[in-house]
Amino acid sequence: MSVLGYLLGQAAIEYHHYDRNVTVKGLSERESKADIVIWSIQFNTASNDLKELNDAIDITSSDIKHFLVEHGITETDITFSTPAITVEIAQQYDNNRAPEFHYSAFQTVTVYSHDIDTVRSVMGSLSELGKKGIVLPAKVTIPKQSIYLHV
Repeated sequence: MSVLGYLLGQAAIEYHHYDRNVTVKGLSERESKADIVIWSIQFNTASNDLKELNDAIDITSSDIKHFLVEHGITETDITFSTPAITVEIAQQYDNNRAPEFHYSAFQTVTVYSHDIDTVRSVMGSLSELGKKGIVLPAKVTIPKQSIYLHV
């Protein structure tokens, strides 16, 4: 009998635990400022000589870094990926037309910053790099990301 009383008491307590939920209906939206911005800038270059290609990668990387720092982004917020170099002859699909360059390279510069306003202002002036001869391909650019850590 005492076992039955104990089981009924536990069942009543557990039943009350089911009443501790909240139901929310409707939609809600609010604007929040991002804490971190991640911005990837990609560029490519080509050459018939591998050493010249690597030199062009170094020069372009340096030019982009100088541009970003000149516009207020700190050097510690800028990182460079390893360049991806392709031998174009090996990638040839059209036998009737030889590629113009033997090698092509692709590299990504990433800005990871807490200074959202500065990075956003620099994004609008990226076309200045094109005026310096830096090719920023439109098809392969990674969209900027904003990460919300403290909402």
